[in-house]
Amino acid sequence: MSLAAQQRSVSARSFARRSSRVAHPRIVATAAYKSPSSVTSANTLQALSRMSNVVPDTLMLESSVQPKAATASSLLLSWVLANEQLGMKLYQNAIAASLNYDKCLAQKGDARLSCQLDKALTNVGALLSTQIEGRVCTEIDPRLAKNKDAMLSRAQSLLLLYAELGVPQDKLILRV
Repeated sequence: MSLAAQQRSVSARSFARRSSRVAHPRIVATAAYKSPSSVTSANTLQALSRMSNVVPDTLMLESSVQPKAATASSLLLSWVLANEQLGMKLYQNAIAASLNYDKCLAQKGDARLSCQLDKALTNVGALLSTQIEGRVCTEIDPRLAKNKDAMLSRAQSLLLLYAELGVPQDKLILRV
């Protein structure tokens, strides 16, 4: 055996002896760890509901849980109109009634449409307020977010429409 081959053999044996004496860290998987992708949204929602009231942005007709709050939004109105469930008829009638509201019919163009949308939101919001123990959150048109005066005017208009329907202000939240 050549000198170079002997040196390689000796260094390989000494490396093997040294590496067997070095403590290598052991990697052990524990059952407690759950990757973020394995945590379901239901678990996250349950955790959040322990700290706060969770308000779904939909109607829960078939739920056994009595909702504590509700949200009246344009998304909810479109969902009600697109849904063919029997329990939606009351809400669909509330939206249809907003189209024939006297004060809205007296207006023209975009003002009429805004009035009818606000009336539909308050009609549905008033129905929701009778079914919950908490507050009804009503969405103000987000296009008004940069116009303080228009936003305040719209909020006052919504409060007046809710007052006509007998919903007290302490049961309402207005948001942009």
